[in-house]
Amino acid sequence: MFYEEPLVVGVLGLSHVVLMLAAWIYLYRKAATARDLIFWGIIVYFIPYLGAAAVFGYFRRRNKETF
Repeated sequence: MFYEEPLVVGVLGLSHVVLMLAAWIYLYRKAATARDLIFWGIIVYFIPYLGAAAVFGYFRRRNKETF
């Protein structure tokens, strides 16, 4: 009856991990400090999709202001 539910849960879990890794790689490439990596990494971990969006948005805006 609910055969697709494990697939959906698996895809959501995998996308959560992929977004977290993508955010950390993005921070690393933007030369973020270790404090930023830990702080934003915790946010991305506990708020999966909005946290990743916040990382990309914040660092994109921050880099535009500094250059």
